[in-house]
Amino acid sequence: MRYLTMDGFNALYQSTHRVDADCGTDYQDRFVDYMHAAQDADLTVGIAMT
Repeated sequence: MRYLTMDGFNALYQSTHRVDADCGTDYQDRFVDYMHAAQDADLTVGIAMT
């Protein structure tokens, strides 16, 4: 993963960890599963930042 995708995924990884710690949810596990599925299927992920 490169460039903006890495920045976006880093932000999502940290955010989901914080939400899970505060709310007892499982967003980070689900996000990590999504990242692995995207990598395993060799998908392209598009992220736009302003």
